[in-house]
Amino acid sequence: MNRSAILSDRVVLALLFLGLLVTRLCHSAIVWVEEAYPTAAAIQILDGKALYRDVWFDKPPLSAFIYLLWDARIGVILRMAGAAFVFACCAMLWRFARDLWGPREGLAAALLLGFFLTFGIPAAVMALAPDLLMVLPHTAAVYLAWRRRPFLSGLVAGVALLVNSKAFFVLAACMFFVRPGAWWLISGFAVP
Repeated sequence: MNRSAILSDRVVLALLFLGLLVTRLCHSAIVWVEEAYPTAAAIQILDGKALYRDVWFDKPPLSAFIYLLWDARIGVILRMAGAAFVFACCAMLWRFARDLWGPREGLAAALLLGFFLTFGIPAAVMALAPDLLMVLPHTAAVYLAWRRRPFLSGLVAGVALLVNSKAFFVLAACMFFVRPGAWWLISGFAVP
């Protein structure tokens, strides 16, 4: 890739981040029910209580622990965290699609993901809920499997399981790419 193409990609990705941030900040006065639950669990953790022992929580633990990164605060800080997370998802997909097909396709994939994670059903795409939180590790696990790195792929898929129980489907997708290294994939998955 030449220098101007790299600069062009960086400009487009920077504009994507800015767009994600602005659109998410429009929702800073709203707390979606899908994020109220993990926020409440994170507040209880900050008060010294333990999930599953002192606090009833029916989701995997990382969906609550992620909210500790900004002290379970809502409003602007939550929307900024959401914009950063969605941008990380877009950047991961950009890398995957760029390596798989080419630079234009990588940018198209990132922009389309950013669009649909902004203008889809708001309760599903604005809240940092388990389904959205699984997008990044899911994409990374499949990318690593495609790159023939079964242990790392399994490790990331295992992290996805700590966010959402649907990660078993991620493991199955990764298995498609790493059949000869399936034991490494399973071993990595078991670690988290």
